[in-house]
Amino acid sequence: MSAPLPSAVDRTGVLASHPAFATLSRPVLESLAGHFAEERYGPGEVIVREGDAGDRLFLVASGSVDVHSADGRRSVFMRSLGPGELFGEMALLEPDGRRNATVTASGPVRVLSLPKAAFAEALQAEGGLRESVLRLREAILRFRFLRLASPFGALEPAMLEALAARMTRSDFKAGETLIRQGDAGDFALLIAEGEVEVVRRDGAEERRLATLGVGAMLGEAAILTGALRNASLRALTDGHAFRIDRDALLELFERDRRIGLQAIQLLRLRERPRQAPNVEAHERRTVEGDTLHILKRKDTGAFFQLSESGWRIWQSLDGEATLREIAIAHMLATRTFAPQLVADTVAALTAAGFVEVQSVTRDVAERLGGRGGGRGGDSALRRIGAVLRRLFVWHWDLGSGDRLIGSLYDRGGHLAYRAAGLAVLAAIVLCGTAAVVVTGPEARAAMERGWSEGWLWLVVPLVYASVALHELGHGLSVKHYRREVLGAGLGCQGPVLFAYVNTSDMWLEGRLPRLVVDASGMVVNMVLAGLAGLALLIVDDPEAAAVLWLFAVVSWQVVLVNLNPVFDLDGYYLLSDWLDRPNLRTKSFRRFLELVRSGELGIARRHPVEIAYSVLSLVYVSAMGVVLYFLYRPLLASWLGDAGPALLAELGALAIALLWYASSSAFLSRSLKLAWRESGRQPAAGL
Repeated sequence: MSAPLPSAVDRTGVLASHPAFATLSRPVLESLAGHFAEERYGPGEVIVREGDAGDRLFLVASGSVDVHSADGRRSVFMRSLGPGELFGEMALLEPDGRRNATVTASGPVRVLSLPKAAFAEALQAEGGLRESVLRLREAILRFRFLRLASPFGALEPAMLEALAARMTRSDFKAGETLIRQGDAGDFALLIAEGEVEVVRRDGAEERRLATLGVGAMLGEAAILTGALRNASLRALTDGHAFRIDRDALLELFERDRRIGLQAIQLLRLRERPRQAPNVEAHERRTVEGDTLHILKRKDTGAFFQLSESGWRIWQSLDGEATLREIAIAHMLATRTFAPQLVADTVAALTAAGFVEVQSVTRDVAERLGGRGGGRGGDSALRRIGAVLRRLFVWHWDLGSGDRLIGSLYDRGGHLAYRAAGLAVLAAIVLCGTAAVVVTGPEARAAMERGWSEGWLWLVVPLVYASVALHELGHGLSVKHYRREVLGAGLGCQGPVLFAYVNTSDMWLEGRLPRLVVDASGMVVNMVLAGLAGLALLIVDDPEAAAVLWLFAVVSWQVVLVNLNPVFDLDGYYLLSDWLDRPNLRTKSFRRFLELVRSGELGIARRHPVEIAYSVLSLVYVSAMGVVLYFLYRPLLASWLGDAGPALLAELGALAIALLWYASSSAFLSRSLKLAWRESGRQPAAGL
């Protein structure tokens, strides 16, 4: 549709606003402006259609237009153009003269059109215009290539333009080496035309790894990881590529981390994960008859448990196959297409130190992490959670105590595991507990003045000594089954300080031996309580009797605390091993979150144990804070006596309850966070 022409001054100004015409002299601009006609279009009207013959170019005078291009059967949005921007010139420059995109008005729009003959005449008359238009053509071709054929097609137009501006064209001939194995990685290539092969030389032998064509990105792995090129790139045909230098690519990462994450995704897809050295593989049968495969790193003592599916994936990690090839092999073997399963399993194995992959350099990680890290509130919550974990949930590894504990077992500890030894221990527990019950009233009377006079505090070092003996019990049971104690140390869980020994080597045993090791620490506490109770029968000093009685009571409290199935204490491992469900907490929370997200009650029917564990865990954490408050309020009041006001006891009890909630939240947040991520997708085969 046509309309009255704007004045020559208006058309000249519009032309001068575009870089392609800005270099022309004023007289030439005015002459060219006289050849432009004005056209108006309404919202949604097609201005040019892809595939049609090109008879004129357009310059947007007001409003905006949308550019779409066909990619197979779908239409891909390319970009929006506003006042002063040019379109339609490509069809006038290409030999076939066909439109390569469809342009529609996004609203009321006014454009200036220049016929093909007038444009050709202007190109012949003005060399500067030709150069500007050819540069514009090259920029448009790069943008189109990035949008339709590159790995970055999903990025916003502004980021695509920024990326296109940093690329340089590099032509190549068949047989030319574009990237050489062993060189430093200071640039990446995007293949825009032609075909290339990736080859690796091992000694005198050269092996082709892949043949790639238009849209392939190559060389970014060395930029991301800082490693030397691990393969060469050779041209099979004539063609050209776009080169992106390392500094330019890292600069773009910093401006928009999505470009970097896209590049890292490419790296991971072409990654060739390899099994870490010093890994042993063991098998164990579950109570349901399934076979579990357990990996053990001999140098670190770390363990990882795999299902049959995870074991199949593990066996394919030979450093030669890519994740894509592994996923295809897994599909052919299981007739199940599960690329996410493969990726999650390899990621979990990598995080646990059982798989070796290339990692990005520090400067790449810093540039990716410097921006766009999420909303401020989320970041603040993560920082608060990290602080709470450092303060209230930590451990200090003291190294392996295997030799010492093994020596103690050989020199007498083994007697406790014989029938006679077990009978003696049972008698001590039963008789000593009865003595504690009988002597309780007298001991409590003596305790009333014990705190104020100070001597009752002697129970504290006794309790901490019992903590060490508790862990010794676990270690002795490990040695009873001829397994290795892999470490020992100290830790903190909120208001509770504890010691620990690493009994992970028991993963290689059956259910009953694992249950024995889980329970042995609590058995030690019960025996110590029994010995204290028996001592009450022979001591005459009321102060000593009060200390022994309180120690026996606290020892039983330690047993009850360790029966807690929520935290990483004996009760949790007892329950997990009894049910033969490794990672019970994370799996249960995942099922619970799936139930909450979907509202599907069938999840509860299919996984009653996991749902029950999740609900009872949350109820336990909530109720325990209330119990601690009402338990410690009178206890603190009796300790303080007349030394402080009643409000101080109230505040102290409240602080202990809040400390419980804070430490519980910090501890459980790790499992909840992992479960939240996994609740919406297929679980990893290694978990």
